[in-house]
Amino acid sequence: GFAGGEGRPKSEGNRTLFENAEVGVAHSIVHFANGSTSEAVLSFMRFKDGQIISMETGATPLSDDYKLVGQD
Repeated sequence: GFAGGEGRPKSEGNRTLFENAEVGVAHSIVHFANGSTSEAVLSFMRFKDGQIISMETGATPLSDDYKLVGQD
């Protein structure tokens, strides 16, 4: 999720693709309150003592007619 108020981005299709005691990889679709192009976001996290100690993200803009796999 995201910190903030009413104008914060909203995510859907949040999935954990891989996780162990050291690292995690997650994917989601993010929609922005200002109506800009939604993005597919991939996150890589490093863990230490059960806490996230670093995170890197990459985002790809989506076309207006995208659909999540399994949605009609």
